[in-house]
Amino acid sequence: MSLCFVQCTVTVLTGVPGSGKDQLAQTIVSWDKESTKWVVLRQPFDSCEDFDIESFQSSLMAITKRLGKKLSASMKRTRVLVITPGLTDVREVVSAILAHPEKSVKEMMKIGSVTACIDCQNCTMDSGLLFPNLLENCAIGLVNNIVWTGPQLVKDCFVLPTSGLKSSFRNSPQDIRQLITMCNPTASFIDSSQGNTLREEHMDLILSEDLFNKGLCVRNRLLFHGQAVFSPHRAVMPIKDFCLVCLKFHQPLDRKELASQLSVLKFGNKDDTNGEQPTVYHIKARVMFTDSSELSELEFVRQSGHLTVSPLAGGQTSVANGHGSKAVVPSESCFVFFGTNLSDGWLKHWLRGCRPKTELKKPHRTRKDLSSKEIEHIHSTHRHEPLPPGIFYNGSHYISMDGEKTDKHPLLNEFIGNFLKAENDKIDRHNKAIDEHGVGDMFD
Repeated sequence: MSLCFVQCTVTVLTGVPGSGKDQLAQTIVSWDKESTKWVVLRQPFDSCEDFDIESFQSSLMAITKRLGKKLSASMKRTRVLVITPGLTDVREVVSAILAHPEKSVKEMMKIGSVTACIDCQNCTMDSGLLFPNLLENCAIGLVNNIVWTGPQLVKDCFVLPTSGLKSSFRNSPQDIRQLITMCNPTASFIDSSQGNTLREEHMDLILSEDLFNKGLCVRNRLLFHGQAVFSPHRAVMPIKDFCLVCLKFHQPLDRKELASQLSVLKFGNKDDTNGEQPTVYHIKARVMFTDSSELSELEFVRQSGHLTVSPLAGGQTSVANGHGSKAVVPSESCFVFFGTNLSDGWLKHWLRGCRPKTELKKPHRTRKDLSSKEIEHIHSTHRHEPLPPGIFYNGSHYISMDGEKTDKHPLLNEFIGNFLKAENDKIDRHNKAIDEHGVGDMFD
């Protein structure tokens, strides 16, 4: 069967890190497992690279070749789900598909719909400005659906103004929702908390096979974007300052210590390496905790304060580099930080604070370290010990043959010495156990 008679629908999901696009992807893949085989294209979990058009196009070519060989042997239809990494401009992804250098890929791969995930509480930086490419990834003519993944708000707050934006725009969730609605009034707007719950009619829109190529969308695409989306070498503005940092380690973390570190993640301290203030906006991790023998998935969105921890899901069918599908089982903890002015040293220091508190070595005790209560306890324990020759006890005092008397046992210093020796023996055993079972640095 010729490839030109078969088409594979491509569904594109976009959004800033922490927008809920990964959760929506999981919902989509589990929605129609019986009749559809999903091939998910996403960056590897621990990748810090920007969107690579050549690698992406190689993946599409690999899928095309594989589908051409297996088409007649499989009753399931195959669909491709693309999750854009980081702050990638969705126009790069669209142009990489529409302007693929291989004719067979262009004939087989058809964009069905483009969906943007928006959490209105996670749209602005600390400066108050919107994240780069946020509005571009909601553009009319390119994006068919916009999924509100944050908390549902009062709908009366989102009445579209008739005379432009209000002068009192304050970057509130209501204002951001109004702004995005104005940027793309032709999109379908869907409420879905964290991308987890969707109605059937909403899934029909997201999984549409022709929404991207309908007349109104095509007309708006040509009107607002011209032929740029069909260019294989479209000029893209570089995104400065933002970076991804991946750190791997083998030691488990403590849940309470991690929660404490996340709760104070305001980054008011200066980074000693460059004197600039580091800011983390999003964390995703695969982490082992001290109370579990299995890896967990963690996601933290700083702007909204949203934190999720769940058991690590099973391997998903994915193609990341054009060399076929492969399910990778991670063997170590991995944290991926997204933000500005991030350095390895500063983030490692932060992660070390998430480890369980370890006992420190104790110094030997001396007579000066004993409290008066401890000395009194030692004396009361040994007050009836045998006395040296020439000393007797009259019931209240210890009296010598020459008439000297005291209320302390004459061998009290010996008793204190024995007590200190026993205590220091315990300390030696404690310190030896730390030396034998202590762990090194988590990043060694």
